[in-house]
Amino acid sequence: MRRYSISGGITTLCLCLLLVLSGCGSSSAPPSASKPTHTSTPAGATATSTQGTSPSAVSAILAQPTAGNQRVRVSVASDMRGGAFEQDRYLNVPPHMQISVYTRIPKARFMAVTPAGDLLVSVPDEGKVDLVRSNQQGNPDVSTFVSGLRRPQDIVFHTIDQQTYVYISETNQIDRFLY
Repeated sequence: MRRYSISGGITTLCLCLLLVLSGCGSSSAPPSASKPTHTSTPAGATATSTQGTSPSAVSAILAQPTAGNQRVRVSVASDMRGGAFEQDRYLNVPPHMQISVYTRIPKARFMAVTPAGDLLVSVPDEGKVDLVRSNQQGNPDVSTFVSGLRRPQDIVFHTIDQQTYVYISETNQIDRFLY
């Protein structure tokens, strides 16, 4: 893994603007504004599982006007129960969605989905970014992607000429790694 460092306030600001502006100018039309309709949800209703759906199916569900959120129980595997999840927790989510705890990483701050569908999670207090990969046994594998950072925060992916880079911001600089 090769590490590039970019320091300085103006340089950092320019890089951030470059990353943001590089996604601008797409030919797709802006989404049309539509008035959401509100319907009541019967007490005790639960969200339908979206397990196994493709990202495009999830995007299609989220693009539809909301018909009111549903209150669903957060699904927690028995080996992850503890602390805040010793008791059942509930969240309001869009229709046809559910929520579950994927993994627990103490003092995690930011996360980003990798192009391969894994997760990168920053842990500023430990100066590292963890890689979370699913496996066949159910609970994901958590390993260190990079360590020795100065309070890593945000994580952004960007592709330049067929090469994907991951940018990780620290308190004093932005690092670029080959992905």
